[in-house]
Amino acid sequence: MLSRLYILAFALIILSCTRRGEEGVCFIPHEIGTIEIYQRPDNSLRVGIDVQTHAGKDVYVTYWEKCDPGTECNDRKYYSDLSTADTLHHLVLVVLKPATTYEFQVVVQDEHCKTLSSTYEFTTNLLSPWVPYFPKPDSMKQVFFPGYVAFQARKDQGYLLMIDDTGELVWYQKAPMNVKVSKYTWKHTFLSILSNDTLRFSSGNHIAEVGLDGNVLFEMEKGEGAFDKTVHHEIDFDENGNIMSLTYEQKVVDLSSVGGGKQEVVRGDGILIYDPVKDEKVWEWSVFDVFSPLDYPNILNERGDWLHANALVKDTLGNYLISFRNCSQIWKINGHTGELIWRLGRGSDDLQLPEDFQFNGQHHIHFNQEGYLVLLDNGNRHAQPGVRNADPDYPAGSKPVSRMLTLHVDEEARTVEVVEEVVFPEVYMTESQGSAEKMSDDLILFNSSTRNIISFVTPKGEALGSLLLEYPAYRAQYIPDLNNSKTYVNKFIEE
Repeated sequence: MLSRLYILAFALIILSCTRRGEEGVCFIPHEIGTIEIYQRPDNSLRVGIDVQTHAGKDVYVTYWEKCDPGTECNDRKYYSDLSTADTLHHLVLVVLKPATTYEFQVVVQDEHCKTLSSTYEFTTNLLSPWVPYFPKPDSMKQVFFPGYVAFQARKDQGYLLMIDDTGELVWYQKAPMNVKVSKYTWKHTFLSILSNDTLRFSSGNHIAEVGLDGNVLFEMEKGEGAFDKTVHHEIDFDENGNIMSLTYEQKVVDLSSVGGGKQEVVRGDGILIYDPVKDEKVWEWSVFDVFSPLDYPNILNERGDWLHANALVKDTLGNYLISFRNCSQIWKINGHTGELIWRLGRGSDDLQLPEDFQFNGQHHIHFNQEGYLVLLDNGNRHAQPGVRNADPDYPAGSKPVSRMLTLHVDEEARTVEVVEEVVFPEVYMTESQGSAEKMSDDLILFNSSTRNIISFVTPKGEALGSLLLEYPAYRAQYIPDLNNSKTYVNKFIEE
C-alpha cells in the first residue's frame, strides 16, 4: 500500500509571470503548495495526486518508469489530464504497471509560462487477485508495437482491460454488469453496452461511458427518456458525439404463404443514432423498411433472430454499413433516406466479389486508414457438420479457418478487389464473434472469441505471440496512443 506522502515545495510568491525561459519555463517560478500522493482504493493501477496552487493556474503531471542504472527500461513518458483554473487540483495517473516504481513531476502553468516541481516517486500496488487476467510469461516476447490493446472480460460483473506490448495489464475498470461490447472512442473514453446477463448474444439494456480515470461520464437504462430500445453488438460515437448502435426491431408478419402462421413475431435489426446530451433520437432505421421477411428463404427457422446484425460503421459520406451474420452479407444504407444502396456477399449480385473470397458469418467490419473495407471472415459455414463435404468448392482435406479480408469496393464499376487476405492459424479459428485489424504493415491483431485467445499474427498468418484469456472477449481493439490529445504539454515550447 502506498503511504500518504506530503511534499511541500516552497517558491517565491509572485503577482505575475510575464517572461519565460527555455521551453516556456518561468524565470520566477509559480508557487506550488502541498502535493499529496495516494493509492486509489478502487483500483490497483490508479494513483491520485492532489496539488495546491494559487488561483487561476493549470496543473498536469508527467510521469515515467524509474530506471535503475544498468537495466533496460521503458523510456516512455505519460501525462495526466489537465486540471484548469483551480486552487486544489485532483489528478489521476493511469496506464500504470503493478508493483512498479515511477518518477513524476508536477507542472504548473498559466497563460505566460510553466513551472516544474522537483522529481518525486511512488510505487504501485500488486494487482488485485480478482482481476481476471493471467498472461503466460514470455508469451509476447516476439511482439512489438507502440500503444495498447483493449478488450473485455465477459462475466457477470465484467471488466474493461488494457495491455501493453509486453502483455502486461496496465489499466482495468470493473463494471457492475456484464460488459457485452466496448469501444475506446475518439473522445478518449470507453463506451459500453452492459447487461445483467438475462439477454443473449451481445445485447444489453444499459449503456455507459467511462473515462480512463474511472469516472462514469454518462449512463442510461432502456426506458429512460428517448433511449427506448435494446441495443446490441455495436456502440460508438459518431463525429458529432451522438451514440450510434444496432437495435432490435420486431414486427408481426403474416407468414402463412411460406408455411408459417398469420401473426408471427419476426425479430430483426435496426440503427439508432442517439444524442446523449439532449436525450433525443437523431435518426433511426429498421430492416423492415427495406426488406420483407417473406423474401428471405429461411425465415421460418430464423424468425426469432432474422439476419443477425453484428457490426455497424459509418462512412465519410454519412452512410452506414451493416454486417449481417446469418446471410453472410454486408449492406450499405443511405444515412439520410434509409434506402438500401447495395448488398455485398453470398446470394447478392449487387457487387462482384471473387468466389474464393466469399465470406461466411463475418464480424467486425471497419474502414482502415487507407479507406478500405476490412472484415473478419469467421469461416463458420465450413465448420458446420456436413457442410464441408457437401460443398464442391471446398478443397478436400482442408480445415475451416478464419481470415481477415481487406476489400476495395468500386461502387461505380460494381466490383470488389481483394487488397489483402490474412489467413489465421486453424487452431485459433473463431466460429462466431471475434475481431481482426491491422496494427502495422507487419502485425495483425486477431481476437478469437470462441477460443478465448488474443493473438498477434504476421500478414502471412504466422503467430508471433498470443494471450490466453480467462473469459471471452467480444472484440480486441488496438489503441496506438492514449495521449495524442495532450496539446497543453507543448504549450510553451518555443518555435
